Amino acid sequence: MKNLVRILFPLALVIYVNAVYAQMPVTTSSDQVQIIRPQEVSSIIVADVSLTDVTFKRESDNKITGSFSLVSEMGKQNDIVYGMHVIDGMGNIVDASSLGKVATIREGEIVRRNFSYSIPPYISGDNLSFDLVAETTGGLPLGSQKLLQNVSIPGVASLLTCTNKNRQEISCVSTIDTTLVIGYHVASPLGKNIVNKELPVRKNTPTPLPVTSIPPGRYYVDVFTKDGNGHALASFVVQGSYGNILNTSISELSEGKILVITTVNASPSKGIQVKNTITDDSGRMCTSDQVDASTFFARQEFLTDCRKGAVITTLLSSSGVVLSSSTNPFDIQRYVQQSTTSPLITEKNTTSLRPSPYQQIAIGLFVGIIAVTFFSFMRRVRVKESL
Repeated sequence: MKNLVRILFPLALVIYVNAVYAQMPVTTSSDQVQIIRPQEVSSIIVADVSLTDVTFKRESDNKITGSFSLVSEMGKQNDIVYGMHVIDGMGNIVDASSLGKVATIREGEIVRRNFSYSIPPYISGDNLSFDLVAETTGGLPLGSQKLLQNVSIPGVASLLTCTNKNRQEISCVSTIDTTLVIGYHVASPLGKNIVNKELPVRKNTPTPLPVTSIPPGRYYVDVFTKDGNGHALASFVVQGSYGNILNTSISELSEGKILVITTVNASPSKGIQVKNTITDDSGRMCTSDQVDASTFFARQEFLTDCRKGAVITTLLSSSGVVLSSSTNPFDIQRYVQQSTTSPLITEKNTTSLRPSPYQQIAIGLFVGIIAVTFFSFMRRVRVKESL
């Protein structure tokens, strides 16, 4: 019996330990988000950044504080802005406030941020909702979380109203004599601020906002009265040929192969081209390619030994005129999260609470050993009692 136990116990232990390690989650290339090939489906993933793990509280009638995480699942993402959208019952954005920026986030990285938003005095009404949003500075939405909804805030109507005519001309009316502080943002209320202007206005007098010095493009205009008690937000388009680079996503498909996906917005879109040039840390050009982007995105694969450097993106019109350009640093090495206490999952975890076949065998051997040992012990006890 002793010999049987000596043989079976180590065998069961080895089988059990191996079964446990076989079920532990392991970081492998198959755990990363897959890129769908255009020939397989009619759509393509242009970015994969999640806004998640949001906690918040309304500290008072006019303040919301909290924290959230950003997680990148597809390559390196640069130039992320996050903020608060206040939306009325009609679905209109009545306030958009930038709360901060994340310069860069690598694939697999988790970035945690705190935020604080003070509800401005010009916000009032019923059925208001407050959304935490994240997007690129170029205006590509990445994610959002609704914090509060069906909120009623008492107060008087804003001292300022602005309307647009055919989305091309903005006119504002103030109920008091004041000076308007105007900010022009590209593509989105949280987009890049290209210029600020001040404009004196008379009480109850419609006043058109200056747009003659603004280059062709799609814009949001954020207008405040100088005392801060009036506010209006509106979108408009300056006619002409224009183009914006909304995002450039950089990831590794395989050893020596880099995938660059560029998302753009342009008018007219027919014949527009995207040129991407990859350089190393020293500025040496590694490779370059130019493709059609009439569908508002370009997918380019590059064979290169450059694993760290910059991607220079240029958007060109059909006639070759440069509409926009950007430079994005990249490092295709996947980020390994150091903290093990985060509740977020950065890799796929398929661990099951149900024992594997190996574990079932090991458990069976353990039970058998215990049973044999028990009956052997009881037999000896009975023999001693009989004596």
